[in-house]
Amino acid sequence: MNRITILIFAFIFFGGSNVFGQKIDESDLIGKWNVKNLEGTIEIPNAQKEMIDALKKAFMESTFEFESDHNFTLEIDFIGIEDMMTKVHWNYIKEKSRIVIQEWADKDKINSGLMDIIVEKKNGKVFFKLTESPLILEVEK
Repeated sequence: MNRITILIFAFIFFGGSNVFGQKIDESDLIGKWNVKNLEGTIEIPNAQKEMIDALKKAFMESTFEFESDHNFTLEIDFIGIEDMMTKVHWNYIKEKSRIVIQEWADKDKINSGLMDIIVEKKNGKVFFKLTESPLILEVEK
């Protein structure tokens, strides 16, 4: 294979996944999002299984709220998370499909956050991938 063929193949193979995923505009995020379904992305060791199962249950009953003034609230029944995620700041980086949840004092710092969420829209469904956990949440307004 010549170099051009290899480059075209690499573009189709690696870049093709972005063709099927649709970018979401910041205005599309505003509102309340309920978790419809969730899945894990990695195998969980037995020692952490109970805690992850409790976290999964809490997320299944949670609500993510993105307000137009960039206030963010995560309503979740999980000790330590809900208190930390009330009326904090959210920032959307469209090029990376990334939402950064952060304290208001850190709102101008792109890499400083309480939570990072990768947003993906596929086949008419919206997914939040929590980068600090093995969870991918299917969400809907």
